[in-house]
Amino acid sequence: MDINIAAAKPRLSELVERAERGELIRIARRGKPVVELRVIAPPAEARPFDWNALMARLRDDLAAQPASTDGDGNSFVERWRKAQPY
Repeated sequence: MDINIAAAKPRLSELVERAERGELIRIARRGKPVVELRVIAPPAEARPFDWNALMARLRDDLAAQPASTDGDGNSFVERWRKAQPY
């Protein structure tokens, strides 16, 4: 569908809906198409956070740590968090 800017302004919501359904919408200025409305690919679906993998990694990291007499579990967790790549 080709439409000029003046006609597109009051119908923008309708034009976006039509583009979402797959229709190509071209908006023209002085009779020449200057932009196209089209659907952007939907974002990849987010994966749920894997708490079991995190706990397994924490256990492995804890087992690899040398026994420490200075500090408590909080200091270990703090060091571990600082070492993680974010």
